[in-house]
Amino acid sequence: MKEEKKIGVLGGDRRMLAAARRLAEHGECAVWGLDGDFAQAKNIVRCLGWESAVSGSDAVVLPMPAAKDGVKLHAPLSGHDDAPELCEIARRLKMGAVLFGGMLPPLVRAAAAEAGAQSVDYQENETFLILNAAATAEGALAACIRELPVTLSETRAVVTGYGRVGRTLAGMLVKHGAKVAVAARSSRDLGWAEADGCVPIPLSVWRGAPVSCDAVFNTVPARLLDEGALEKLSGAVYFELASAPGGAGREEAEKKGVKYVPLGGLPGQVAPKTAGELIARVVLEKLGEAADG
Repeated sequence: MKEEKKIGVLGGDRRMLAAARRLAEHGECAVWGLDGDFAQAKNIVRCLGWESAVSGSDAVVLPMPAAKDGVKLHAPLSGHDDAPELCEIARRLKMGAVLFGGMLPPLVRAAAAEAGAQSVDYQENETFLILNAAATAEGALAACIRELPVTLSETRAVVTGYGRVGRTLAGMLVKHGAKVAVAARSSRDLGWAEADGCVPIPLSVWRGAPVSCDAVFNTVPARLLDEGALEKLSGAVYFELASAPGGAGREEAEKKGVKYVPLGGLPGQVAPKTAGELIARVVLEKLGEAADG
């Protein structure tokens, strides 16, 4: 950025603490909903109300995801009983401001546009998606080491889905000597999986007859496994990395002898500093583009 700007940072987990510290290096950072230690940080102003953090800000930075329920700001560190609605935040944006957030609902983006502001979803940034996938995969690998009674080199794993997270995770498992099968829909993904050293299995085939394994890592945000399929996976550990509804139900899995391990929001748990600075990077790059333009 060529000139200092006021940036409002609202809500989120430990990722947003790191994001605020990095953003404060480039101008005033007005913070609400983050109960963290900013004693040594310059340019950070704590706001008693979220309205103060939004008012006059050139950018308002929301967490990843911006809301858990699609309506209200995700603010687990706020210490407040009631968080503002995302649409209400968007309506308070000043003309020409930029609203940043993860998984921003269409109604929120529309409200921002009506206020004369732009909106940017972190998921539109390819660099963010790639590096966030790497942090997610590392966290999943750590969970695997923690939960399984065998070494990675002895692990028989199945990765369902071969997007950024699935492919990154499968690659890490292969590098550690695990025997990895990939269940995916498209022939393209199955081809990449085979080229990457994995055993490719069409997802429809695997759902009907899951192969015996030690661990299943699901990255597909859709129900894949019914009770019959789960019964064939008895004794395995199921790691859920996908968003709701996920590939299997916890109750159904555990009833069939499959240990269910939820792994949502891994970057914020295992690498909050890295993940938070990645959010700040997206913000600074966008504001830099605006200044250059």
